Amino acid sequence: MAPPPIHPSSQASSGSWIDGILQGDLPDFPAFLARVEASVLVRPYVVLAFYFLLVSAGELATVLGVASFAVWGNGLALVLLCAHGALLMEGNHARLGRFLVALMPIPLVRIVSLTSPQMQFSFVVWMGLVGIILYGGIFSALRFLKPSRASVGLQLPDRRHLALEVGVVLAGFLFGAVEYLILRPGPIMVSPSFQDVVVMAVVLYVSTGVLEELLFRGLLQHYGAEALGAVPAMVLVTGLFAVLHAGWHSWLDIAFVAAVGGFYAWVVHRTRSILGVSLSHGITNCMLFIGMPLLWP
Repeated sequence: MAPPPIHPSSQASSGSWIDGILQGDLPDFPAFLARVEASVLVRPYVVLAFYFLLVSAGELATVLGVASFAVWGNGLALVLLCAHGALLMEGNHARLGRFLVALMPIPLVRIVSLTSPQMQFSFVVWMGLVGIILYGGIFSALRFLKPSRASVGLQLPDRRHLALEVGVVLAGFLFGAVEYLILRPGPIMVSPSFQDVVVMAVVLYVSTGVLEELLFRGLLQHYGAEALGAVPAMVLVTGLFAVLHAGWHSWLDIAFVAAVGGFYAWVVHRTRSILGVSLSHGITNCMLFIGMPLLWP
């Protein structure tokens, strides 16, 4: 592969383009950007298919128990998303660039979950610590991209959507019961007190319901719609949401999560608010990890 072009002065003084850079003769960056603009690096469906497959490969490695490959693969995805998004942010493909930046918390989810020492903490504390780190990634992306609160669903729904919002919240109880029957996870608390249940419910709501809906149906769905259009964005974001549940080793659960995620995506697209889906998501996980194990052990 040919090295990037450098100024003639550095070619005359050194046979190495690296030596030229060290001497202050930088590559022709506008020419490099022009090459990027003319390459597959700006084709949204090609680019996003690549990152989807890269994230999926990391999830497959997690399922197969090759944690080091999963961490390195997601680390590579994180670096590439950062560099690729930065290259496109100011050009003719800024919408794709913004979406790539918005995608950066996705590989961070698996990196954090695999590298956090869960055995040294209770489940509640571990969930809280992981949530804090992931919120840091999400808020960093929000601060960099500077969307309006309404554009990422941080607003109350319109009154005409009240019945839909109530329905999706109540559906969380059904979703949690169905997913429990699919996965049958063991109890995370033995003979918990009322206070234990309340604390765990709050942690689950904040670290899964709010966090995941802000990321997937808020940040990603908004910038995905900018780059691809509303429907393709909902399909892609729902696919990522489902793939990240592969660690449960259940194809049925992946399909179920995809269906629920697609429903949540449609609700947010219609109501422009993540309030109802975040409550529903939190209730789903509370039913999955607290309610159903206690009621139907």
